[in-house]
Amino acid sequence: MTLVCQKGKAVPKLIRDLFRPASSLRLRLVVQVLSFDLAAKVLLAITAILLIRFMPQSEYARYSFLISVVTLVGQCLSSSFNRIYIVGYNALQLENYPSSLLLFQLLALVVLALAASPFSASEGRLYWFAAVLAIAFCLSDYAKTVYQRDLRFMHFSAVEFTRALLFGAAIGILLFAKPGHRLTAGPVFLAQAFGMIIIALPVAFRALRVSPRASYEGTKTVASALFGGKYKYLFGYFIITSVLLQIDILMLKALRGEADIATYASAFRYYCLILMALSAVHSVLLPMIERLGSASEMLNLLACHRRLCKWFVPIVLIGAWASAFIIPLIDAGRYPGAVLVFRILAISALISFAFSPHVNLLMKWHELQFLFRLNGIGLLGHVVLTLRSEEHTSELQSLRH
Repeated sequence: MTLVCQKGKAVPKLIRDLFRPASSLRLRLVVQVLSFDLAAKVLLAITAILLIRFMPQSEYARYSFLISVVTLVGQCLSSSFNRIYIVGYNALQLENYPSSLLLFQLLALVVLALAASPFSASEGRLYWFAAVLAIAFCLSDYAKTVYQRDLRFMHFSAVEFTRALLFGAAIGILLFAKPGHRLTAGPVFLAQAFGMIIIALPVAFRALRVSPRASYEGTKTVASALFGGKYKYLFGYFIITSVLLQIDILMLKALRGEADIATYASAFRYYCLILMALSAVHSVLLPMIERLGSASEMLNLLACHRRLCKWFVPIVLIGAWASAFIIPLIDAGRYPGAVLVFRILAISALISFAFSPHVNLLMKWHELQFLFRLNGIGLLGHVVLTLRSEEHTSELQSLRH
C-alpha cells in the first residue's frame, strides 16, 4: 500500500477513510507521519538484526533480559503515565502541571534503581547501563507524548525516527570499532540511551523549567488524583499490559537457560516488525478517538479499521509462512526454534490489531475498571498455563530418559 502522497497523486481510499475523523489535520501530513514512523521501525528492525547476527549468544541473552526489564519498567511508568497524559489531560488539569508526570516518573526510576541495586550483582555494571537506558526511555517517551497529545504528529515521528537513526549509526560505528566485529551489551546500552536523550532534551527542558515548589505541588496534586480516583484502574491496566509484554522472557529467565532466552528474543524482534502497522496506526488513532464527537464518526472509524484488517491479516499470514525461509537467512541458522515462536507471536499480533480501537474506545468512555479486571484475568491465566505447560514438558522429558 502506498503511504507517500506527492503533488496531488491519489491516496488510497482506505487511508483517506481511516483518517477522516481528524478533519482538522491535512491528509498529506498524516500520511507523511506514518511513512516516517514506518521508516523508523525499519531502521530499528535492521539494527535488531545486526545485534542478533553480531552479538555472542551469552551477550545477546544478557542484553535481551535487561532490555526486557528496562522495557517492563519503562512501560509500567513511562507508557502508562503518558497514556494518562492523553486520556486524562483535561480531567487532571495537566496544563497547569506540565512537569508533574515527568518528575514523578524520574523520581520513581531513581528509587527503583537504588532499591533493586543489591540484587544486581549477577549483572555487574550492566545494571547501571540499563538504569541509564530506563531514564532515557522515560525522557524520550514523554517527548513523543507531548507531541502526540497536541496532534503534532510530524514532531512525534521525528522523535521516533531520529532516535532510531542515532541508535543504528552508533551500532554501525561500534561494529567497525570492535575487533572481530563482535558487540558487547554495555556499549549497546549506552548507544541506545544516547539517541533517546539527545532527541528528548528540548521537550524535557521546557517541561522541567519550573520552580521546585511548583513542581512539588503539581506532582503531589496529580499523584493524589491518579491513585485516589478512577485513574488508578487505568494505571493498573497499563502496568499489567507491560507485564504481559515481557512475562514470557521473564519466565524463561526463571525456568530455562540462555539458549531459550536468546531464541525467544530473536523471534520477538521479528514479531516487532509485524507490530509496525499496529503501532503506526495506533499512535494516530488514540488522540483522535479522544476527540470523536458523534456516533457516526465512531462507526466510520470502526468500519475503516475492519477494512484495514483485510490488508493486515493476509500480509501477516504470508509473513508467518515465509519465516521458515527468511529467519534462517538472517540469523545464519543460530536460532532454529525462532520460526515456531515467531508464528505463535504472529497470531497474537492479529488479535491485538483486531481489538485495538475497541480498547481505546473503552478508555474514552472511562470503562477503566473493566479493562483492569480483564487484563488481570489474562495475566493470571497466562502465568498458570505457562507453569502447567512447563510441568507437562518436564514430565515428558523425564519419561524419555
